[in-house]
Amino acid sequence: MSTEKSFDVKKTVTDLTYGTWRKQAGWNPLVITKAYDCYFEDSEGKKYLDFSSQLMCSNLGHANKRIAKAVYDQLNTLEYVQPGYATEIRAKVSSELKSVLPDNLTKYFFGTSGTDANETAIKIIRLFHKKDGKIKIISNYNSYHGATMGSISLTGDFRRGAVDNVYSSSHVLHGPPPYCYRCPFKLKYPECNLACADYLEYMIKNEGNVGGIVLEPSSTVSDKP
Repeated sequence: MSTEKSFDVKKTVTDLTYGTWRKQAGWNPLVITKAYDCYFEDSEGKKYLDFSSQLMCSNLGHANKRIAKAVYDQLNTLEYVQPGYATEIRAKVSSELKSVLPDNLTKYFFGTSGTDANETAIKIIRLFHKKDGKIKIISNYNSYHGATMGSISLTGDFRRGAVDNVYSSSHVLHGPPPYCYRCPFKLKYPECNLACADYLEYMIKNEGNVGGIVLEPSSTVSDKP
């Protein structure tokens, strides 16, 4: 007979951790026990079709055997090395990127997350324009770029408002997103003649010191105010 005490996963998680992007009171999360292919299951055995690949981070499928083997093999070869060294896997990934990206993109920076990559992009933009003073960066309303100081400043999602006064970086502008499903200009494509792009051009010209633009390749625009 087992002497282990029963472990309440849901209570432990809600008592000891924060639920992100939500009110903390009344948080009642599903307990997820496993995932495979394009599905995941909860502790009651209910199966869900994962339309969003979680936060778009599992878009090659859950429990993908090829990925698991590649991770296993790499862990058994070299699990970590600081970025000042050259490795075979870094060279291979860089070469693969070069084969699919535009010819004028020839230098890459590898981050540990999307947030990390966006923070680095902000630094690169500011450093590149250090002499000409183009410090402003344009992003879109209703976008999401991360939760660290720089990336949350890029974020245009309305939920960012809760931390605007204590945790945001200056010199970030937000403009209307190119979102045909719920066009902020209430226009229809192609009759709109890409009014969103014209407005972006208007912002760049009138601000005068825009150093960069950050856009999402896929939209997560909310219909909430």
